Amino acid sequence: MFCLFTLPWYCKAFVVAYDVARCLLHRATAGPAPVSVLEKTESVFAVQAMLAVLLMAPSVCHSVADRIKTNAFCSEILLLLSVYLILIRSMRTGQVSAEHACFALQFCSCYLFCCFWQATKQHRGLLVAGNVVRLASAVGMALFPVLYSHLLQDCMHVSPYALVFVFAGEASGCICSCASQALVAFECLIDALYVRLVET
Repeated sequence: MFCLFTLPWYCKAFVVAYDVARCLLHRATAGPAPVSVLEKTESVFAVQAMLAVLLMAPSVCHSVADRIKTNAFCSEILLLLSVYLILIRSMRTGQVSAEHACFALQFCSCYLFCCFWQATKQHRGLLVAGNVVRLASAVGMALFPVLYSHLLQDCMHVSPYALVFVFAGEASGCICSCASQALVAFECLIDALYVRLVET
């Protein structure tokens, strides 16, 4: 499982510290409310998803050290992006507030690129151009939480659910791992049924 990493505490501290600094500066220079948080959130997510796919795309087309591990990693990253997309769609339908979704996405986006960093660090031949992927993932770990932070005027650190947001990335990783295991079990079941049908 590539998506069972824990986001380092210094990354979580960076996101919270940036939120605190942004809120202190925002109080000093309050501006107009954002026009459409949903559209801006979808735009930031689209850029994040494109970067993630761009980091994986060469490894899908070119030779890698272990094709099975690379395919597993790519599928888990796509599952993570799907979980984040479900969160954004829940925000669109009103099931999740824009504040809660954006606060969770700050940590989820940092977690996503931390998965790239950790996986390419532990498995050197996992992705093509591993050093470039690590550099881009380090930039993504800092950039996307900042972008999601600026979508709202509210402050995450004063929310009663702030502790839940801090572990949003790990929660999404667990959901992704459960979905991945369910798909593998379903594949094994179909394979066993096929073998039994062929033998009869």
